[in-house]
Amino acid sequence: ASDDLSIRFIGDVSKINEVCCGVVNLVNGPTGALVRAVGGNLYTGGPYDRRLYLNKDPSNAVNNDGVSMHIDWKHGPMSISSITAARHQAAKFSYDTDFTSADLVPTNLNDQRIHTFTQELRASFNNGGAVTGLLGAYYFKEKVDYDNTLGYGADMRNYVTGLVAGATGSFTVLTSLEAALGLPAGT
Repeated sequence: ASDDLSIRFIGDVSKINEVCCGVVNLVNGPTGALVRAVGGNLYTGGPYDRRLYLNKDPSNAVNNDGVSMHIDWKHGPMSISSITAARHQAAKFSYDTDFTSADLVPTNLNDQRIHTFTQELRASFNNGGAVTGLLGAYYFKEKVDYDNTLGYGADMRNYVTGLVAGATGSFTVLTSLEAALGLPAGT
C-alpha cells in the first residue's frame, strides 16, 4: 500500500481423489496359513510387483484449503507485523485393512475434519542504538473431528477361532466364553 505498509494475501487449494493404497506382505508367517484356511489368499511376492489381494478398491480423498493475510507496518524505528491464517482439511479414506482376499476386515472407514486458526502479532523497535526490542504474541486454535469405523467380514470369526486355537490348543474357547458371558454364539 505504501513504502511503510505492505499487505499480502495468500490462498491455496489442493485436492486428492485416488484409488490408493495397498500393502504387500513381505513375510508369509503363521497367520498366512490361517488366511488360506478360511478361503483367502495373500500376495507374498516382491514389494515392487504392484500386486496384492483386496476385497474392494481402496479410496483416498483429501481436500485442503487455506488463506492467510500478512501485514507489515513500519513507522520510524517501530515495526508491527500481523499474520492471520485459517486452514481446513477434510480427508476420507476407506480400505480393506487385512490386505488379503479373505473377508476379515473389509471396512476401515476414516473420516476426519481439521479446522485451524492462527494469529501472530509482533512489535519491534530498532533505532540503530544499543537498545532493541521485540514483543510478540501467538494464538492457535484447532478443532479436529475424527470418526473411524471398522467392519468385520464373514471370515473373521473362523480366523479368530484359528488364532485362539493356535494359542490355547482348543477350538471351543470362544464358544465357552460367549456362553459364560451370555452372548449369542458367533458374536
